[in-house]
Amino acid sequence: LLFAGCSKKADPDIPALYVTHIMDTLYLAEVSKELLSLTGMDDPALLKDEYEAGLDAEADYFAYYFGIGELSAESGQLIKDLYKDLYRQARYSIAPPAEDPDRYEADKIVHVVTVTVEPLDVVWRFAKEELEGFAKDFKAQASAELSAEARELLYVKGIVSRIRTLAEKPGYLEPVDIRVE
Repeated sequence: LLFAGCSKKADPDIPALYVTHIMDTLYLAEVSKELLSLTGMDDPALLKDEYEAGLDAEADYFAYYFGIGELSAESGQLIKDLYKDLYRQARYSIAPPAEDPDRYEADKIVHVVTVTVEPLDVVWRFAKEELEGFAKDFKAQASAELSAEARELLYVKGIVSRIRTLAEKPGYLEPVDIRVE
């Protein structure tokens, strides 16, 4: 999807509306009729695919971050389900757009929309505060007789379970402003 705020129209609300709906799609899997209208799309499944692609990317990064390697389908689904729930706790806001007087492209007005995201801290907290202890416990408890896939699944289930426990009382990292043009 194009994630930008250019228009030929002088209506400054359109870029903020567009960015708001994109964020709602990417974080909450909410596809509005307004977004379909703004993008000229008829099929909400295309936007749902963007959401699913984001979950796939999160699962891949999770595997990389926790040293898992290629995920089994079951492990991947557990991670994607976790991120669906974490995304529902996302905090973000969209500031009213402003024209950027230094940025004009041909006959388009460039609108700058600032997105403020407060990153959820639960994965970070798990990695910082609990991962080392979890890894030691896992190593001591996991049977050497388990297949590689069963061992992976047990490892993923353990991490997901602990992150879900942290998500019951989530915290947020410092807000980050992202400038979208």
